[in-house]
Amino acid sequence: MLKAIYRAKTETQISAETIEEGPNKKQMVRQAFELLESWHDIPGMENGVIDAAKLENWVAEARRLSDEADRIEPCDVYIGRVLAYSPVGDDDIWPAEAVRKVIEVSRSEVIERNIAKRALSEIRSTSLDAIRNGLRQGRMARKAGI
Repeated sequence: MLKAIYRAKTETQISAETIEEGPNKKQMVRQAFELLESWHDIPGMENGVIDAAKLENWVAEARRLSDEADRIEPCDVYIGRVLAYSPVGDDDIWPAEAVRKVIEVSRSEVIERNIAKRALSEIRSTSLDAIRNGLRQGRMARKAGI
């Protein structure tokens, strides 16, 4: 997926342009991007419980393959974004313990930053919805003379 969307970090503009341009290339890139953007399922999570070993193995393998393809940064961006969907842990702290361990083991600022960005985006969205609903209710109450 990442190879379809992102150039390797060391790839020049000229070498990127030489990649074969088939008739379906733009469609493939768009679909790969949409798939990554819509991804919310944490690897190793079933019924709201994260299997720490499965998650750690998946993250390690994804990062290894992405590093080999010279695309570790976009990989870490998407790992961070999906980990932001973590449930609260058994200790009532967010994110869950398995996600905290991945953060600790990976030592990737990009993963950490993108967990925070996605979480803040969700909070902002929820807050704006609440404000809009409050404004709407206020207008309705004024119209009703309350």
